[in-house]
Amino acid sequence: MNLILIGAFLTFIFYPYVYSQEYDILVLGAGFSGLGAAIQFGKNNVNNFLVLEAKDYIGGRIKQVPFGGVTIELGAGWIHDADIVPHKYYDLSKKYNMKLHPVNYANVLYKWKNGTKVDENLKLQTENELSNKYLNMKNIALKRYQEGRGGVNMRTALRMSDWIPDTYMKQAAEYFRLDFENGVIPEDIDAITSGSTGSGKDYINTDPRGYSFPVLEEAKFIKDKILLKHEVTKIEQLANKKYKVYTTKGIFSAKHVLVTFSTGVLLSKKITFIPELPLWKTEALSMVPMNHYCKIFLQFKNAFWDTKPEYIVVAGNDRGYFQHWQTFDFKTLYPGKNILLATLTGETCKKYHLISDVEVIDEVFAVLKGMYAQATKPTAILRSSWSTDPHAMGSYSTQTGGINEDDYRALDHPVNASLWFTGEYKGREEFGYAHKALELGMEEAERIIKCIRVYHCPEPRPTRKIYCSR
Repeated sequence: MNLILIGAFLTFIFYPYVYSQEYDILVLGAGFSGLGAAIQFGKNNVNNFLVLEAKDYIGGRIKQVPFGGVTIELGAGWIHDADIVPHKYYDLSKKYNMKLHPVNYANVLYKWKNGTKVDENLKLQTENELSNKYLNMKNIALKRYQEGRGGVNMRTALRMSDWIPDTYMKQAAEYFRLDFENGVIPEDIDAITSGSTGSGKDYINTDPRGYSFPVLEEAKFIKDKILLKHEVTKIEQLANKKYKVYTTKGIFSAKHVLVTFSTGVLLSKKITFIPELPLWKTEALSMVPMNHYCKIFLQFKNAFWDTKPEYIVVAGNDRGYFQHWQTFDFKTLYPGKNILLATLTGETCKKYHLISDVEVIDEVFAVLKGMYAQATKPTAILRSSWSTDPHAMGSYSTQTGGINEDDYRALDHPVNASLWFTGEYKGREEFGYAHKALELGMEEAERIIKCIRVYHCPEPRPTRKIYCSR
């Protein structure tokens, strides 16, 4: 048997179906970015496209599951920065009359780990100081960057603004305002693009139809263009500049490919690119790695905790160790369901992905018992697991300290004007937000349409101040 026949035989074994149709565009991933692109293609009568999704559902890191008699969001659950105009997702949520809870981040109770409430004056003094130092930190970092002195991480810029978290209360306030928002410690995020809890108008989606409902409704007319359970394993550009995309259920051909995978998946090298992605692209992707953000929902027989605050933050625990609690005893949330949400971030979250439900319940009970003498063990638990999900490999992206305009240009630029990339990681100050993923998907689709229809295509490589030829 000659080598050509052997190659054809092996291809048939591993990819049992080779689709004969050549598509103008293959969209890889049916999360909000992929859906946004698909909707835009459909609205512009670009019909020769297909969406390939590894999961058995549409939505990516936006996933709803039943728990304790309500619908829980395991992924994105907040509508961030709803006061920004335009805001595609918030507009859709109003169009479909979604049930939303307006978040009041000022309604936070700080408690010492023994259960004693932190003095209100100390709380206000600490939060005001942090708010002022945070704003000063932003100005310092931006000024350095504009003067060409380079970017810095948030911890460095906070030190420059004379913020020293040398008390348990300061550390607790810092965790609530910074880690909870960014998903990482201040050392691991860029000072300029970093966020702060409560900096914009936010809502929590509590609609039983789920967070993804408005987008799924908008995508109904192109639903037959989405193939589920098709996990991409290889993307190959051929000598004729066209592409073959290899999946677990067959091989697809296209002139253009839009990749919407998370940076966790792209940086893991689980997907083979032939030829390899250029260095300018992989370096830029390395500047926006995924963070670790765990949601642990717990249901109890009775609500033994303080039910009036929306958030309870523990001062005195190790940083991030069951320090952040969210209550749901409000009429626009889940009243009477006796549900608490513990949020873990960073390495603590990563560690708890490897621990059993029983072990988590025991640790949760010990922490709560220390604060509330009448605490009981949870009767049910539900946990997110995005960091161990092979199709996510993290919760959302983080902008690494020192990220610059060259990096953003490289993130935004397609390879050879035909291999396109998009996702929430391109969102700069709005990184990690579901609404930005949707909008960026739509914007990338418009760029592809312009390239296909009027041949207004980007150069093969981005213009950079420091350019590597690979």
